[in-house]
Amino acid sequence: MTLARFFTERFGSDMMTTNPNGYRPKKPREKFPLSVEQQRKMIEKAGTREKALIVFLLSTGAHPSVLTEKAYNFDWTEQYFSWNRPKTLEKVRGSWSRAMREDDLYKELRKLRSKTPGYLWELVRDIGNGVEVKGVCPVQCRHTYFSNRARLGHNAFDIAHGAATSLDTIYDYYTIGMGEAKKLSDDDKRFLEWLMEV
Repeated sequence: MTLARFFTERFGSDMMTTNPNGYRPKKPREKFPLSVEQQRKMIEKAGTREKALIVFLLSTGAHPSVLTEKAYNFDWTEQYFSWNRPKTLEKVRGSWSRAMREDDLYKELRKLRSKTPGYLWELVRDIGNGVEVKGVCPVQCRHTYFSNRARLGHNAFDIAHGAATSLDTIYDYYTIGMGEAKKLSDDDKRFLEWLMEV
């Protein structure tokens, strides 16, 4: 029996578990990952600039501050991106997904670099409110990135390495993603592959 299946059967697919030792936080975590349908709604209804931000957060697991603060050394070309993760300054590198290359969305990020992290936070919230996905924040998009990779079958170690974060953090959201993986329709799977392409 896999770890994900054990937690899903023990706690239910909607219960967030955090690590293989069965620890659960004293207070319920509020920022559950977005469903595939919620992600699709936000991307479809967003304008070009807003779409660039949402796709960037969902397809890279980035904090919005990497866009705006020079200390994190955000850099990119037509194919690749890199930055220093805010908490640890560990280097994060990757390739743009098809979603970011489509309509040259990665170029739109230049228009957001003069903004503050607070502005970007509010922009994400407003996009969610516009499609009745209330209370969305950039950290929730980062958590959704972890879940999306688990939904596509990636293992926790690869996700942690790619996001420059700990396995404990990944296990918060990995079990949910694995629990939903078998429920994905073909359309949902194609959407996530387009969005993530990792």
